[in-house]
Amino acid sequence: MDESFADLSFLDGLGVGYEGPEFYASWPGAALRGDLAVSVQGGGTCNTEFEFLTGVSLAFVGGGSYPYTLYDLSDAPSLPRQLASLGYKTTAIHPGKATNWNRASVYEELGFDEFIDVEDFAGARQVHGTIADGTAFDRTLEVLEEGEGPQFVFCLTIQNHGSYLQANVDEALRPGYSVEGLTSNQVFALNEYLACVSSTDRDLERFVGQLAELDEPVVLVFFGDHQPNITPRLVDALYPGADRLENALRAHQSTYAVWANYPLASAAEDDGAQAAGVWDDASPAYLAAMVLDAIGAPLTDFQKVQLVARDELPAISTVGALLADGGWVADATASPRAAGAYEDLATITYLEFARAVE
Repeated sequence: MDESFADLSFLDGLGVGYEGPEFYASWPGAALRGDLAVSVQGGGTCNTEFEFLTGVSLAFVGGGSYPYTLYDLSDAPSLPRQLASLGYKTTAIHPGKATNWNRASVYEELGFDEFIDVEDFAGARQVHGTIADGTAFDRTLEVLEEGEGPQFVFCLTIQNHGSYLQANVDEALRPGYSVEGLTSNQVFALNEYLACVSSTDRDLERFVGQLAELDEPVVLVFFGDHQPNITPRLVDALYPGADRLENALRAHQSTYAVWANYPLASAAEDDGAQAAGVWDDASPAYLAAMVLDAIGAPLTDFQKVQLVARDELPAISTVGALLADGGWVADATASPRAAGAYEDLATITYLEFARAVE
């Protein structure tokens, strides 16, 4: 999960022809990718993290809540605990303080075997004043290479965290765009952010190349937790006539991609599926179920309900819901077909999560 990573080219190229991070936008061999509807903007990383690791959508918990600070998650649905039961060693990596968002305690509650925090990155290369994404990728690779047997490594980066007025990125990566309607500081911040993303993009390409050379099968799930805090103003400048829901949805759109160094089970019936890639918009709470299904892994009852619900409700967040016809609504229950899927998700969330943290 990459801090503040987003492909802002979906905003009509920012009105300046921006085509997105070069490698990520074209990512050869990505089997599955799409837009990711997140519930946070410019911060609240822990909530996207929570959704991915538990499968529980903030739409059923509350947008103003931070589950990492509210609940004991020892009995909650947990991807690391699920994979540990299948024989995986589970490792969390975050080159930030272990106390941030109570992660040291939460990771233990979720069942991670090991947590590698900033203390393990002394003297490491920095970009934008924090540990470089490439360094975090390198540490992930080390864990994979040094371990034996199946492994689940959850790496949460920190490089692209705000603010974006620090003037501490490679000037060669700063595109120099100017967007009408933004102040000079906002334009500066936008260009600094895009430079950070370009740096990540270069390191991501190198990382994927290294993973491709490993002898064991590897699946990489790469996604951003939220957009930077500058995009609400950017969106309003680019779409001044749009209604509030439209612009809120734009500012709460991240991105994800799934890549593997072997043919995934979901592509078995179509030899060209993985090469071409499948575009499938989603939300963080669905991602684990989608990936486990793609690789042919056992699913929990919770995950099975999620995959069925996605037929009518492909993505859901605290901001809105994506319907099967491609339209967005603020309230999923306003659509008769989506309402059934929403109620199924609400029920299974209560049974699997709410009762577990009471």
